[in-house]
Amino acid sequence: VVATGRVFVHSRQDPSEIVTAIDLETGKTVWTQKYDAAYQKNQYAVRMGKGPNATPLVTGGRVFTLGATGILNAWDAASGKKLWEQNYTKQVDFSKLFCGTAASPVLAHGLVVVQVGSDIHGGRILGLDPASGATKWEWKGPGPGYASPVLITVATTSQLVTMTNSSIVGLDARTGKELWSVAFPDEWHENIVTPVWTGRHLIVSGTRQGTQAYTIAQTGGAWQAKQVWKVTEASMYMSSPVAG
Repeated sequence: VVATGRVFVHSRQDPSEIVTAIDLETGKTVWTQKYDAAYQKNQYAVRMGKGPNATPLVTGGRVFTLGATGILNAWDAASGKKLWEQNYTKQVDFSKLFCGTAASPVLAHGLVVVQVGSDIHGGRILGLDPASGATKWEWKGPGPGYASPVLITVATTSQLVTMTNSSIVGLDARTGKELWSVAFPDEWHENIVTPVWTGRHLIVSGTRQGTQAYTIAQTGGAWQAKQVWKVTEASMYMSSPVAG
């Protein structure tokens, strides 16, 4: 990710994950940090890379990285000093979630939001204080897929929308309260495609689910996501759509 005149790269030299800041103009390394993130890849996925899979988040002079094993670090963007760490590795199981943690952190109303867990141990979405890593709110539910949460506004309500391994969920972006949920099952728990909001429709897709569109509305005080169309002939596996 590019910010403040630097390129921030999250990579791996097994068994460590590496964070590097590169000067955008010169290509010179400004700083680099590494930390242990050893894990054993599932036998059915050993030909795939071991991550990390999540794009770093840069905000407020800090770089936030979330690794494949569920280690979230906050770094000082200028110096590379580690500011704090939250370790969620005990909730990540690679027996079915072959590629581990993949959801990128997102900033929502001043909090860093992360989605962690697995199909074995269940999932958590947390709103964290960017200065300390302290949890300000928490949602618990099905384990994550590989998609990343997105921040959208419906009417005047700010919502976080994401995929779990078996559903689409919408949370109040300020409190983490679940507003609505729609079943989106996949036999391999491969909900990879990050949803996109067009302003009218939420577009989601899965390799065995086709591409689908939903409206999101509040009726009688309750939020509901309603499917308005589905195209079975066009399925996305790993590439996420964009609204043109």
